[in-house]
Amino acid sequence: MSLEMLASFLGFLWDSKNQHALQAPFLYHLYLDTIRKPKHYYPFEALDALRAKLATQKEAIRVQDFGAGEKGKKAKTAQGEKRKINQILKRSTLSPYWAKFLFRLVAERNPKGILELGTSLGLTTLHLALASTAAKVVTFEGCPNIAALARQNFAQIKEQPTFNPDNIHLEVGNIDQTLPLFLEKNQKSASPLPLDFVLIDANHTEAATLHYFELLLPYLNQKSWVVFDDIYWSKGMQRAWTQIRQHPKVRLQVDLFKMGILFFNPELSREHFKLRTFL
Repeated sequence: MSLEMLASFLGFLWDSKNQHALQAPFLYHLYLDTIRKPKHYYPFEALDALRAKLATQKEAIRVQDFGAGEKGKKAKTAQGEKRKINQILKRSTLSPYWAKFLFRLVAERNPKGILELGTSLGLTTLHLALASTAAKVVTFEGCPNIAALARQNFAQIKEQPTFNPDNIHLEVGNIDQTLPLFLEKNQKSASPLPLDFVLIDANHTEAATLHYFELLLPYLNQKSWVVFDDIYWSKGMQRAWTQIRQHPKVRLQVDLFKMGILFFNPELSREHFKLRTFL
C-alpha cells in the first residue's frame, strides 16, 4: 500500500462507522447480514479450486491494456505486453474476500440482469453468475486473449448444479465502443436486460469512470445497485467517486473504502455512509 493510499485509509478509518450509526432498516439489514457476515455458499469450493489452478499457470499471453495500467505505471501501447496468467490473477482480479462479498451482495439483490465492466479472467464474473443463477450476466473485456481465458474458465464450472454458462454473455473489445453499442441494442430489444446489478471494474481513470457512469445512467432503474471498485485507487478515482455519488439521481451511497455502492430507490433517504467491513 502506497503512502498516499495509507493516508486515505487512515482518514477512512477515522470517519467510518458500524451498525450503530445506521437508522434505516434496509441498510441496517444489508450491513449486518450481507456486508459484514461471511456466509459460506456451496459454489465457493469450486471457485477457490479454479483460483488455485490459475495461480499455478505461468504461461504468458499478450495483453492489450485499454485502462490505467498497473498502479504507478502507464498503460501499455495497443500492441500490449506479455504477462503470465498467474500475474494477471494477482494484479487484475479481485481477491477471494471481495469476490465472495460480491457473491453475497448479488444473492441479496437477486437480480434478473447483471452487467460487469472488466471481466479479466472471469473469476468475479462466475461469482456474480453463481450467486443468481436465474440472472443473465453481460460482461465486458477489452483484451481478446484474456477474454479467451475467461471463456475457458466459465467452462470449468459447468458441473455446478443449476449453473448455465449460456447465461454469461461476453462482449470483447474496447469498452468505450462496445458498451454504448450494447446499451443501445439492448434498449431496442423486445426483452431488454434490466440493469439490476452493475459492477464497474474496468478502466481505473477519473475520465473513464465518469464516462461509464454517464453512459449507464439513462438505462438504470430505481432498484439498480451499482458497485464501483477501487474508489481510492488514485486521486482521480476519489474525485470520480465523489462526483458520481453526488448525482441527483443517487439516493443512498455506501463507501467501504475498497468499493462504493450506489442505490437509486427514491424511497430511500439521501445519505452517505462510510462503513467498515471489519471492527
